[in-house]
Amino acid sequence: MSKLSRGSLAEIIRAMQSSKGYLTLHVILLLGLLQKVNSLSVSGNTQLVTGLLHQPIYLAVKVNDSSSVQTIRWKIGVQVIVEHTSSLSAEVFPMFKERMAYIAENNSLLIHRLSLQDEGQYISITSFESGAEVGSYINLTVLVPVSQPSITVQIENDPYPTVTMNCTVENGSGPQFSWTKDNIRVSTGQRSLRIANLNGSACGVYTCLVQNPVNSVERQQWISDEHFQECYHPLCHGPGCILGSTLAILCAVGFLAVILVVQYKGRQREDKAPDEQGQANVPDAGEVPPSAQYHSLLLIHSCDNQETINSTYCTIGSPP
Repeated sequence: MSKLSRGSLAEIIRAMQSSKGYLTLHVILLLGLLQKVNSLSVSGNTQLVTGLLHQPIYLAVKVNDSSSVQTIRWKIGVQVIVEHTSSLSAEVFPMFKERMAYIAENNSLLIHRLSLQDEGQYISITSFESGAEVGSYINLTVLVPVSQPSITVQIENDPYPTVTMNCTVENGSGPQFSWTKDNIRVSTGQRSLRIANLNGSACGVYTCLVQNPVNSVERQQWISDEHFQECYHPLCHGPGCILGSTLAILCAVGFLAVILVVQYKGRQREDKAPDEQGQANVPDAGEVPPSAQYHSLLLIHSCDNQETINSTYCTIGSPP
């Protein structure tokens, strides 16, 4: 536009060379005014900005020559958010006042807590003292974190075993899907995973991974003998797995056998202990227990002043 204006004015000047001088002077002044307006510009005429749901964000437009700025207005669509005049303080309109603020120092708009309704095109219109207006556009996209996925399983047995797993999420901006089996990637970019002509090697743990620029989440699904009889174990397959399982079972049985033997021997020792203690308390045939000797001595009467008692007993009972 500036080139066409200058060219048109140059033609007018040449056409007016034979005319009065004041007309030529007016044309020259008009050309200078156009050059001054063209030197005022606003950086960032088009911006693509992304923000996170429930997080704050700044939208800023830089003005090269702020000394000649008269008014700055921020709009979303056709609704005016704030209007700032050089002679007056900025005023945020009531419907945006609770969740937005204007920072005049750097001509930025602060959104305190992003919501989905904040998504859209923002326009910063700068009016200069010359009467020119320059608009800068910001397209704001609000990113939503991916929610926890869910997996549904569809099983077909005719004509051959087939399983289809569908992974879905309720919320999330631009979710990307991928599948792994036993931590090995088997599919990328697909919500569904279909396994046809299923055999034992296809059984195992499948994981659906969903991610976007905000976060990533995953969900696991076992395909086991509950779904197909071809799956003899939900976690491992092949001869190596069978051998490992057999060894584990044998080790467990051997460990239990050792525990049972130890317990049995312990009970035998406990049963023998009371018998040995009883045998230790039984005296020999010719031995008289000390308690019996004591009672026998009590039955021997003193012979003092008892003439009727046999002298033999008195001799035995008298002290030496």
